[in-house]
Amino acid sequence: MAFSIYQQFFIGMFCIALVLASGPAVISAQPPRNCIGFCLAKKDCDYNCMKNGYKNGGICNTENCCCNVGKTTLGN
Repeated sequence: MAFSIYQQFFIGMFCIALVLASGPAVISAQPPRNCIGFCLAKKDCDYNCMKNGYKNGGICNTENCCCNVGKTTLGN
């Protein structure tokens, strides 16, 4: 009788561990970005990202120029 209680407890803890180990199931609405340096103006950031091969350009993100990661034009 005691064995079945421990078995159920073990199976329950195992299931909880699997759920926690699977990680968050959150899908980000923002595309991934690669920040390459300081940002003086959006136009400069966009140009520098395109010059460095990020065809989707970039944005100024709190003083940092972050390029939109995707397919690059370099090496294609």
